[in-house]
Amino acid sequence: GTTGDFFTDNIKIGGVTVMNQQMGLSLESTSNSNNGLVGLGFDINEAGVTDNGAQPYPTLVDSMVNQNLINAMTYSIWLNDLSKLLPRLLSPPITTPLRATNSVPYPDTEKGSILFGGIDTAKFTGPLLSLDMSPDQQSGTVSTMSITFTSLSINDTGIITTFSPHSFAAPVVLDTGTSFTFLDPTVALPLIDYVGAIPDPTFGYIVPCLAYFNYPASLTFGFGGPTGPRIVVPFSELLSKIDERYTFPDGSQACVWGIQPTNKQIPINLLGDTFLRSAYVVFDLDNLQISLAQTKFNSTTSNVLEVAVGGGPENIPSATVVTGAVIATQTANAMVLGAADAAQMTEPMSLGMVTATPTASLGLKGKAGVAATTTGTAASHTPSSAATAGAASNAVLGMVLGIGAAGLCL
Repeated sequence: GTTGDFFTDNIKIGGVTVMNQQMGLSLESTSNSNNGLVGLGFDINEAGVTDNGAQPYPTLVDSMVNQNLINAMTYSIWLNDLSKLLPRLLSPPITTPLRATNSVPYPDTEKGSILFGGIDTAKFTGPLLSLDMSPDQQSGTVSTMSITFTSLSINDTGIITTFSPHSFAAPVVLDTGTSFTFLDPTVALPLIDYVGAIPDPTFGYIVPCLAYFNYPASLTFGFGGPTGPRIVVPFSELLSKIDERYTFPDGSQACVWGIQPTNKQIPINLLGDTFLRSAYVVFDLDNLQISLAQTKFNSTTSNVLEVAVGGGPENIPSATVVTGAVIATQTANAMVLGAADAAQMTEPMSLGMVTATPTASLGLKGKAGVAATTTGTAASHTPSSAATAGAASNAVLGMVLGIGAAGLCL
Protein backbone atom coordinates (compact mmCIF):
# COMPACT_ATOMS: atom_id res chain seq x y z
CA GLY A 1 0.00 0.00 0.00
CA THR A 2 0.92 3.66 -0.35
CA THR A 3 0.15 6.72 1.75
CA GLY A 4 0.77 10.33 0.85
CA ASP A 5 -0.82 13.58 -0.29
CA PHE A 6 -2.66 14.88 -3.31
CA PHE A 7 -1.36 18.05 -4.94
CA THR A 8 -1.70 20.00 -8.19
CA ASP A 9 1.02 21.18 -10.53
CA ASN A 10 1.62 21.98 -14.18
CA ILE A 11 2.88 19.18 -16.45
CA LYS A 12 4.80 19.93 -19.63
CA ILE A 13 4.53 17.32 -22.40
CA GLY A 14 5.72 17.75 -25.95
CA GLY A 15 5.93 21.52 -25.78
CA VAL A 16 2.48 22.08 -24.27
CA THR A 17 1.58 22.60 -20.63
CA VAL A 18 -1.26 20.88 -18.81
CA MET A 19 -2.32 23.28 -16.06
CA ASN A 20 -3.25 22.39 -12.48
CA GLN A 21 -3.15 18.62 -12.91
CA GLN A 22 -4.00 16.73 -9.75
CA MET A 23 -1.46 14.07 -8.78
CA GLY A 24 -0.55 11.93 -5.84
CA LEU A 25 2.69 12.24 -3.90
CA SER A 26 3.79 8.97 -2.32
CA LEU A 27 5.32 9.56 1.10
CA GLU A 28 5.39 5.96 2.27
CA SER A 29 4.97 2.80 0.26
CA THR A 30 5.43 -0.95 0.58
CA SER A 31 6.43 -1.10 -3.10
CA ASN A 32 10.07 -1.69 -4.05
CA SER A 33 9.73 0.80 -6.91
CA ASN A 34 10.46 4.51 -6.61
CA ASN A 35 9.31 5.29 -10.16
CA GLY A 36 6.23 7.33 -10.90
CA LEU A 37 3.26 6.19 -12.96
CA VAL A 38 1.24 8.14 -15.51
CA GLY A 39 -2.32 6.87 -15.22
CA LEU A 40 -4.07 6.99 -18.59
CA GLY A 41 -7.06 4.83 -17.81
CA PHE A 42 -10.52 5.54 -16.46
CA ASP A 43 -10.98 7.92 -13.53
CA ILE A 44 -13.10 5.38 -11.64
CA ASN A 45 -9.90 3.38 -11.11
CA GLU A 46 -8.08 6.20 -9.33
CA ALA A 47 -6.70 5.17 -5.95
CA GLY A 48 -8.90 7.46 -3.89
CA VAL A 49 -12.02 6.30 -5.70
CA THR A 50 -11.37 2.57 -5.44
CA ASP A 51 -10.01 2.68 -1.88
CA ASN A 52 -12.07 5.36 -0.16
CA GLY A 53 -15.04 6.06 -2.40
CA ALA A 54 -13.82 9.60 -3.16
CA GLN A 55 -15.01 11.56 -6.16
CA PRO A 56 -12.78 11.05 -9.21
CA TYR A 57 -10.62 13.90 -10.41
CA PRO A 58 -9.72 14.67 -14.07
CA THR A 59 -7.07 12.36 -15.48
CA LEU A 60 -4.24 13.69 -17.63
CA VAL A 61 -6.22 12.92 -20.78
CA ASP A 62 -9.35 14.58 -19.30
CA SER A 63 -7.33 17.71 -18.58
CA MET A 64 -5.86 17.82 -22.08
CA VAL A 65 -9.35 17.77 -23.58
CA ASN A 66 -10.78 20.22 -21.04
CA GLN A 67 -7.94 22.66 -21.73
CA ASN A 68 -8.38 22.32 -25.53
CA LEU A 69 -4.93 20.84 -26.01
CA ILE A 70 -6.39 17.87 -27.90
CA ASN A 71 -9.78 17.30 -29.54
CA ALA A 72 -10.71 13.90 -28.17
CA MET A 73 -9.90 11.52 -25.34
CA THR A 74 -7.73 9.45 -27.63
CA TYR A 75 -4.07 8.51 -27.56
CA SER A 76 -1.89 6.09 -29.48
CA ILE A 77 1.11 4.02 -28.43
CA TRP A 78 4.14 2.97 -30.51
CA LEU A 79 6.72 1.17 -28.38
CA ASN A 80 9.16 0.10 -31.11
CA ASP A 81 11.36 -3.00 -30.98
CA LEU A 82 14.36 -4.51 -29.20
CA SER A 83 17.00 -3.82 -31.86
CA LYS A 84 19.49 -2.67 -29.22
CA LEU A 85 19.26 -5.97 -27.38
CA LEU A 86 21.20 -8.10 -29.89
CA PRO A 87 24.69 -6.63 -29.28
CA ARG A 88 24.36 -7.38 -25.57
CA LEU A 89 23.24 -10.93 -26.31
CA LEU A 90 26.35 -11.46 -28.41
CA SER A 91 28.67 -10.33 -25.63
CA PRO A 92 30.31 -13.10 -23.57
CA PRO A 93 28.76 -13.81 -20.17
CA ILE A 94 30.39 -12.33 -17.08
CA THR A 95 31.83 -15.07 -14.91
CA THR A 96 32.65 -13.03 -11.82
CA PRO A 97 30.51 -13.70 -8.72
CA LEU A 98 27.14 -12.02 -8.78
CA ARG A 99 26.74 -9.15 -6.35
CA ALA A 100 23.59 -7.46 -5.14
CA THR A 101 22.57 -4.80 -7.66
CA ASN A 102 19.53 -2.99 -8.94
CA SER A 103 19.69 -5.08 -12.08
CA VAL A 104 16.49 -4.98 -14.11
CA PRO A 105 15.27 -8.08 -16.00
CA TYR A 106 13.93 -5.92 -18.83
CA PRO A 107 15.86 -4.85 -21.93
CA ASP A 108 16.18 -1.18 -22.87
CA THR A 109 14.20 -0.40 -25.99
CA GLU A 110 14.97 2.34 -28.42
CA LYS A 111 12.67 5.31 -28.48
CA GLY A 112 8.96 4.80 -28.79
CA SER A 113 6.21 7.37 -28.55
CA ILE A 114 2.83 8.19 -27.13
CA LEU A 115 0.69 10.56 -29.16
CA PHE A 116 -2.21 12.31 -27.42
CA GLY A 117 -5.15 13.30 -29.62
CA GLY A 118 -3.76 11.82 -32.81
CA ILE A 119 -2.32 8.89 -34.71
CA ASP A 120 0.88 8.53 -36.73
CA THR A 121 0.21 6.60 -39.93
CA ALA A 122 3.94 6.21 -40.58
CA LYS A 123 4.23 4.00 -37.49
CA PHE A 124 2.02 1.12 -38.63
CA THR A 125 1.26 -0.99 -41.67
CA GLY A 126 -1.94 -2.61 -42.86
CA PRO A 127 -5.47 -1.85 -41.61
CA LEU A 128 -6.18 -0.07 -38.33
CA LEU A 129 -9.13 -2.06 -36.97
CA SER A 130 -11.34 -0.91 -34.08
CA LEU A 131 -12.94 -3.14 -31.44
CA ASP A 132 -15.29 -2.32 -28.57
CA MET A 133 -13.73 -2.64 -25.13
CA SER A 134 -14.94 -5.56 -23.03
CA PRO A 135 -17.51 -4.66 -20.37
CA ASP A 136 -17.14 -5.78 -16.77
CA GLN A 137 -19.00 -8.99 -16.06
CA GLN A 138 -20.83 -7.72 -12.97
CA SER A 139 -21.57 -4.08 -13.72
CA GLY A 140 -21.85 -4.26 -17.51
CA THR A 141 -19.80 -1.06 -17.75
CA VAL A 142 -16.30 -0.60 -19.18
CA SER A 143 -13.55 0.21 -16.69
CA THR A 144 -10.45 -1.48 -18.12
CA MET A 145 -8.52 -1.31 -21.37
CA SER A 146 -9.60 -4.76 -22.46
CA ILE A 147 -10.75 -6.32 -25.72
CA THR A 148 -11.65 -9.87 -26.74
CA PHE A 149 -8.75 -12.23 -27.46
CA THR A 150 -9.84 -15.05 -29.80
CA SER A 151 -6.82 -16.89 -31.19
CA LEU A 152 -3.10 -17.64 -30.81
CA SER A 153 -0.97 -19.52 -33.30
CA ILE A 154 2.69 -19.97 -34.18
CA ASN A 155 4.35 -19.84 -37.57
CA ASP A 156 7.36 -22.10 -37.11
CA THR A 157 9.32 -21.87 -40.39
CA GLY A 158 6.09 -22.17 -42.39
CA ILE A 159 4.31 -24.70 -40.16
CA ILE A 160 1.24 -23.19 -38.47
CA THR A 161 0.13 -24.55 -35.09
CA THR A 162 -2.86 -23.10 -33.19
CA PHE A 163 -2.87 -23.09 -29.38
CA SER A 164 -6.25 -21.53 -28.67
CA PRO A 165 -9.25 -23.89 -28.40
CA HIS A 166 -12.00 -23.81 -31.01
CA SER A 167 -14.39 -20.86 -30.49
CA PHE A 168 -12.04 -19.45 -27.85
CA ALA A 169 -12.97 -15.97 -26.63
CA ALA A 170 -11.63 -14.27 -23.51
CA PRO A 171 -11.15 -10.68 -22.40
CA VAL A 172 -7.56 -9.47 -22.35
CA VAL A 173 -6.17 -6.25 -20.90
CA LEU A 174 -3.64 -4.18 -22.86
CA ASP A 175 -1.21 -2.78 -20.30
CA THR A 176 2.03 -0.95 -21.11
CA GLY A 177 2.76 -0.98 -17.38
CA THR A 178 3.63 -4.68 -17.58
CA SER A 179 6.69 -6.06 -19.32
CA PHE A 180 5.40 -9.57 -19.93
CA THR A 181 2.27 -11.13 -21.40
CA PHE A 182 0.11 -13.40 -19.21
CA LEU A 183 -2.38 -15.80 -20.80
CA ASP A 184 -4.74 -18.47 -19.54
CA PRO A 185 -2.80 -21.70 -18.88
CA THR A 186 -4.94 -23.55 -21.44
CA VAL A 187 -3.28 -21.35 -24.09
CA ALA A 188 0.06 -20.43 -22.52
CA LEU A 189 1.22 -23.87 -21.34
CA PRO A 190 0.88 -25.68 -24.70
CA LEU A 191 2.85 -22.84 -26.27
CA ILE A 192 5.50 -23.01 -23.55
CA ASP A 193 5.78 -26.75 -24.03
CA TYR A 194 6.06 -26.32 -27.80
CA VAL A 195 8.92 -23.81 -27.64
CA GLY A 196 10.75 -25.75 -24.92
CA ALA A 197 10.87 -22.96 -22.35
CA ILE A 198 12.34 -24.08 -19.03
CA PRO A 199 10.54 -23.53 -15.70
CA ASP A 200 12.43 -21.29 -13.30
CA PRO A 201 11.42 -20.58 -9.67
CA THR A 202 12.10 -16.87 -9.98
CA PHE A 203 11.25 -15.89 -13.54
CA GLY A 204 8.57 -18.36 -14.54
CA TYR A 205 9.91 -19.73 -17.82
CA ILE A 206 13.30 -19.04 -19.39
CA VAL A 207 15.04 -19.76 -22.70
CA PRO A 208 18.54 -19.32 -24.18
CA CYS A 209 18.60 -15.69 -25.38
CA LEU A 210 20.57 -15.76 -28.60
CA ALA A 211 19.15 -18.96 -30.08
CA TYR A 212 15.59 -17.74 -29.65
CA PHE A 213 16.39 -14.16 -30.70
CA ASN A 214 17.61 -15.44 -34.06
CA TYR A 215 15.01 -18.17 -34.57
CA PRO A 216 12.70 -17.27 -37.54
CA ALA A 217 9.36 -18.00 -35.87
CA SER A 218 6.50 -15.72 -34.87
CA LEU A 219 3.23 -15.77 -32.93
CA THR A 220 -0.04 -14.42 -34.33
CA PHE A 221 -2.58 -12.99 -31.89
CA GLY A 222 -6.19 -12.65 -33.08
CA PHE A 223 -8.88 -10.41 -31.64
CA GLY A 224 -12.64 -10.06 -32.09
CA GLY A 225 -13.07 -13.19 -34.20
CA PRO A 226 -12.09 -14.07 -37.78
CA THR A 227 -12.56 -10.54 -39.18
CA GLY A 228 -10.72 -8.80 -36.35
CA PRO A 229 -7.14 -7.55 -36.17
CA ARG A 230 -4.18 -9.93 -36.31
CA ILE A 231 -0.86 -8.94 -34.77
CA VAL A 232 2.30 -10.88 -35.62
CA VAL A 233 4.95 -10.97 -32.88
CA PRO A 234 8.42 -12.27 -33.85
CA PHE A 235 10.35 -14.40 -31.39
CA SER A 236 12.94 -11.63 -31.07
CA GLU A 237 10.32 -9.46 -29.31
CA LEU A 238 9.38 -12.15 -26.81
CA LEU A 239 12.61 -12.13 -24.81
CA SER A 240 13.55 -10.22 -21.70
CA LYS A 241 17.19 -10.37 -20.71
CA ILE A 242 17.96 -10.93 -17.04
CA ASP A 243 21.65 -10.49 -16.32
CA GLU A 244 24.86 -11.46 -18.10
CA ARG A 245 25.68 -13.73 -15.17
CA TYR A 246 22.39 -15.64 -15.38
CA THR A 247 23.49 -18.39 -17.76
CA PHE A 248 23.03 -22.02 -18.70
CA PRO A 249 25.90 -24.49 -18.09
CA ASP A 250 26.98 -24.19 -21.73
CA GLY A 251 27.55 -20.45 -21.20
CA SER A 252 24.49 -19.28 -23.17
CA GLN A 253 22.71 -16.37 -21.54
CA ALA A 254 19.21 -16.82 -20.16
CA CYS A 255 16.19 -14.70 -21.04
CA VAL A 256 12.70 -14.70 -19.60
CA TRP A 257 10.20 -16.07 -22.10
CA GLY A 258 7.72 -13.27 -22.76
CA ILE A 259 4.52 -15.36 -22.58
CA GLN A 260 3.74 -16.60 -19.07
CA PRO A 261 0.65 -18.40 -17.69
CA THR A 262 -1.72 -16.46 -15.46
CA ASN A 263 -1.47 -17.24 -11.75
CA LYS A 264 -3.04 -16.33 -8.41
CA GLN A 265 -1.23 -12.97 -8.38
CA ILE A 266 -2.07 -12.16 -12.01
CA PRO A 267 -5.38 -13.98 -12.62
CA ILE A 268 -6.33 -12.18 -15.84
CA ASN A 269 -5.23 -12.34 -19.46
CA LEU A 270 -2.88 -9.41 -19.88
CA LEU A 271 -0.92 -8.21 -22.92
CA GLY A 272 2.24 -6.45 -21.78
CA ASP A 273 5.18 -5.03 -23.67
CA THR A 274 6.24 -8.36 -25.18
CA PHE A 275 3.05 -8.10 -27.25
CA LEU A 276 2.56 -4.34 -27.44
CA ARG A 277 5.93 -3.68 -29.09
CA SER A 278 4.56 -5.39 -32.21
CA ALA A 279 1.28 -3.47 -32.28
CA TYR A 280 0.27 0.11 -32.96
CA VAL A 281 -2.52 0.74 -30.45
CA VAL A 282 -5.07 3.56 -30.32
CA PHE A 283 -7.10 3.99 -27.12
CA ASP A 284 -10.40 5.85 -27.65
CA LEU A 285 -11.91 6.63 -24.25
CA ASP A 286 -14.77 8.68 -25.71
CA ASN A 287 -16.19 5.71 -27.59
CA LEU A 288 -14.77 2.89 -25.46
CA GLN A 289 -12.86 1.36 -28.35
CA ILE A 290 -9.33 0.14 -29.01
CA SER A 291 -7.83 0.08 -32.50
CA LEU A 292 -4.95 -2.20 -33.48
CA ALA A 293 -2.58 -2.39 -36.44
CA GLN A 294 0.73 -4.11 -37.14
CA THR A 295 3.56 -1.87 -36.00
CA LYS A 296 6.26 -0.62 -38.33
CA PHE A 297 9.49 -1.17 -36.42
CA ASN A 298 12.16 1.54 -36.40
CA SER A 299 10.16 3.95 -38.54
CA THR A 300 12.16 7.13 -39.08
CA THR A 301 9.33 9.10 -40.67
CA SER A 302 6.19 10.61 -39.19
CA ASN A 303 2.73 11.45 -40.48
CA VAL A 304 0.69 12.73 -37.54
CA LEU A 305 -3.05 13.15 -38.08
CA GLU A 306 -5.38 14.69 -35.53
CA VAL A 307 -8.40 12.91 -34.15
CA ALA A 308 -11.51 15.03 -34.57
CA VAL A 309 -13.83 15.98 -31.71
CA GLY A 310 -15.63 12.97 -30.27
CA GLY A 311 -13.17 10.38 -31.54
CA GLY A 312 -14.59 7.18 -32.94
CA PRO A 313 -13.60 5.46 -36.20
CA GLU A 314 -15.33 8.15 -38.23
CA ASN A 315 -13.03 10.72 -36.61
CA ILE A 316 -9.89 8.59 -36.26
CA PRO A 317 -8.05 8.66 -39.59
CA SER A 318 -7.61 5.23 -41.24
CA ALA A 319 -9.64 3.39 -38.55
CA THR A 320 -12.34 0.86 -39.47
CA VAL A 321 -14.79 -0.81 -37.05
CA VAL A 322 -14.81 -4.60 -37.10
CA THR A 323 -18.35 -5.71 -37.88
CA GLY A 324 -19.75 -8.75 -36.10
CA ALA A 325 -16.88 -8.81 -33.63
CA VAL A 326 -16.92 -11.29 -30.77
CA ILE A 327 -17.12 -9.61 -27.34
CA ALA A 328 -16.30 -11.32 -24.04
CA THR A 329 -16.96 -9.77 -20.63
CA GLN A 330 -14.19 -8.91 -18.18
CA THR A 331 -14.17 -10.13 -14.57
CA ALA A 332 -13.76 -7.93 -11.52
CA ASN A 333 -10.19 -9.22 -11.10
CA ALA A 334 -9.18 -7.01 -14.00
CA MET A 335 -9.27 -4.06 -11.64
CA VAL A 336 -5.86 -5.11 -10.35
CA LEU A 337 -3.70 -3.51 -13.03
CA GLY A 338 -0.62 -1.45 -13.61
CA ALA A 339 1.81 -3.33 -11.40
CA ALA A 340 1.68 -6.87 -12.66
CA ASP A 341 5.45 -7.14 -12.70
CA ALA A 342 5.60 -6.13 -9.07
CA ALA A 343 2.86 -8.61 -8.25
CA GLN A 344 4.78 -11.37 -9.95
CA MET A 345 8.05 -10.51 -8.23
CA THR A 346 7.05 -9.51 -4.72
CA GLU A 347 10.16 -11.16 -3.27
CA PRO A 348 13.74 -10.07 -4.06
CA MET A 349 15.00 -11.75 -7.19
CA SER A 350 17.65 -14.41 -6.80
CA LEU A 351 20.03 -14.10 -9.72
CA GLY A 352 22.71 -16.65 -10.39
CA MET A 353 23.76 -19.59 -12.47
CA VAL A 354 21.06 -21.79 -13.94
CA THR A 355 21.90 -25.39 -13.14
CA ALA A 356 19.70 -26.99 -15.81
CA THR A 357 20.60 -27.80 -19.39
CA PRO A 358 18.72 -25.63 -21.91
CA THR A 359 16.62 -27.15 -24.65
CA ALA A 360 18.81 -25.67 -27.35
CA SER A 361 17.78 -27.67 -30.42
CA LEU A 362 15.20 -25.45 -32.09
CA GLY A 363 13.00 -27.67 -34.15
CA LEU A 364 10.71 -26.41 -31.37
CA LYS A 365 7.69 -28.65 -31.83
CA GLY A 366 7.11 -30.81 -28.75
CA LYS A 367 10.33 -29.81 -27.03
CA ALA A 368 9.78 -30.07 -23.29
CA GLY A 369 11.91 -28.08 -20.89
CA VAL A 370 13.64 -29.32 -17.77
CA ALA A 371 13.41 -27.81 -14.30
CA ALA A 372 15.95 -25.14 -13.48
CA THR A 373 17.22 -23.89 -10.14
CA THR A 374 19.14 -20.75 -9.36
CA THR A 375 21.68 -19.66 -6.82
CA GLY A 376 23.08 -16.24 -6.08
CA THR A 377 22.54 -13.06 -4.16
CA ALA A 378 19.39 -11.01 -4.10
CA ALA A 379 18.77 -8.04 -6.36
CA SER A 380 15.89 -5.62 -6.14
CA HIS A 381 13.35 -5.10 -8.93
CA THR A 382 13.42 -1.57 -10.34
CA PRO A 383 11.16 -0.85 -13.36
CA SER A 384 12.38 1.51 -16.06
CA SER A 385 10.98 5.00 -16.41
CA ALA A 386 9.56 7.18 -19.17
CA ALA A 387 10.50 10.61 -20.52
CA THR A 388 8.74 12.99 -22.88
CA ALA A 389 9.77 15.40 -25.62
CA GLY A 390 8.58 16.80 -28.94
CA ALA A 391 5.28 18.16 -30.25
CA ALA A 392 3.06 17.79 -33.28
CA SER A 393 0.18 20.06 -34.39
CA ASN A 394 -2.85 19.91 -32.08
CA ALA A 395 -1.86 16.39 -31.13
CA VAL A 396 0.62 16.17 -28.27
CA LEU A 397 3.57 13.89 -28.88
CA GLY A 398 5.56 12.38 -26.03
CA MET A 399 8.65 10.34 -26.76
CA VAL A 400 8.82 7.34 -24.47
CA LEU A 401 12.29 6.19 -23.50
CA GLY A 402 12.92 2.74 -22.10
CA ILE A 403 9.36 1.48 -21.83
CA GLY A 404 9.38 -1.17 -19.16
CA ALA A 405 7.52 -2.19 -16.07
CA ALA A 406 6.27 1.28 -15.18
CA GLY A 407 6.43 3.22 -18.42
CA LEU A 408 2.74 3.99 -18.71
CA CYS A 409 0.02 2.59 -16.52
CA LEU A 410 -3.15 2.35 -18.58
